[in-house]
Amino acid sequence: MHNILDWRTALDLARLALDPYATVDFSTGHWQSLVGAATTAYFNALGWTPAILLGLPFARSGTCGELITHPLWADSHPAISQAESSASANGVMQFRSKSLFELVRRPF
Repeated sequence: MHNILDWRTALDLARLALDPYATVDFSTGHWQSLVGAATTAYFNALGWTPAILLGLPFARSGTCGELITHPLWADSHPAISQAESSASANGVMQFRSKSLFELVRRPF
């Protein structure tokens, strides 16, 4: 199997093909174990404490924060904008986001 193929993303693409209004996020069961394991290990490796920001995996170190996003989301996705605003209101000056796809394949 090719290393960039991901069955979870494929399921979400199939859901979108059947219903263009389907919600695509980490709330479905097929994402939950990967999200928890991968983000916790990643943030711990950075020395940051994992947290949840508006329902998404997030960690912060001082004024820096990083959000983990769904692989199919564009940088302009409303959830990312809302999380960035919330983080900024709580003192995060350097905000970045990374998709779970990138985190699993290229964490650092």
